This record gives sequence, structure tokens and C-alpha cells, in this order.
Amino acid sequence: MNKNSSKKTPPVAASDVGRAAFCPHFLELKQQGHTPSKQAQYLMKQGSQAHADFNQSITRAKSKDKRCYIASYLYGIDDPRTESLRQFRDKKLLPHKAGRFFVSAYYRTSPFIITLAQKSSMINKLLNTAINGFMTKIKDLNNNKNKGDS
Repeated sequence: MNKNSSKKTPPVAASDVGRAAFCPHFLELKQQGHTPSKQAQYLMKQGSQAHADFNQSITRAKSKDKRCYIASYLYGIDDPRTESLRQFRDKKLLPHKAGRFFVSAYYRTSPFIITLAQKSSMINKLLNTAINGFMTKIKDLNNNKNKGDS
């Protein structure tokens, strides 16, 4: 049997690689069975909490996404109809891969659509009719859901 194949080195966890970037001797010390000092453990705990806080703030910022270009153009950024469409996006579209694809395509194309609507009253009317029709469908879906809950 070959000397090199008798013992396999276990894979290194990504978090350990990160720690090794901070302390180049970390992996060697861990392999030798050394444990971090109390002060190092305290500092690692503080660092982990800072990372968790940062990640939570990013998640909160994402959930308060104010973009809804076409509705903001038609109704205003703080209009209840615009907020209703944002909620539809967040609750119904974003949880699904196809919904995320649709939202991404919408964000890429809607500024162009708004530019066209600003230049053409006919396109503006069509856009208004389409969004109002969509709003009606959303209200109908919500009303039917609420009737089924009773």
C-alpha cells in the first residue's frame, strides 16, 4: 500500500479557510488539537455577531424594496395601489424562480416602457388600462381567498 493513500486528509470547511486568512496558523493549530484562548473565543463570538447583524440588515433592506417603476409612474411612489403591487411582488412572485425571473425582466424593461409612455399618450393609456386591469385581478384573487377563509 502506498504511504500517501493510507490516510486521507479530511476536507477543509469554508469557515476554516476564512479563519486561516485571518490567522495563517489556524489550520495547523486546529489539526494539532489546540483550542482558541478565551479572548480569541470572545472576539470570534463578537465577529460572528457583527456578521449576523450585517446580514440581517441586508435582508431587511431587500425586503423594503421600493422599486415598482410603472406603478410609481402611474400612481405615485407612496400610493396604496403601488404598495399593493409591491406586496404582490414580494409575497407571490419573489418566492418562486419564475416569479424572480419575471421581476428581473420587469426591472430591465420598465424604464424603457415608461419612456415610451411619456412620449405617447396612446401608450400611456394602454399602460394605465393594463395596470388597472392587473390591479383588479389582484383584488379579485385576494377577495376569493378571503371568502374561502371564512
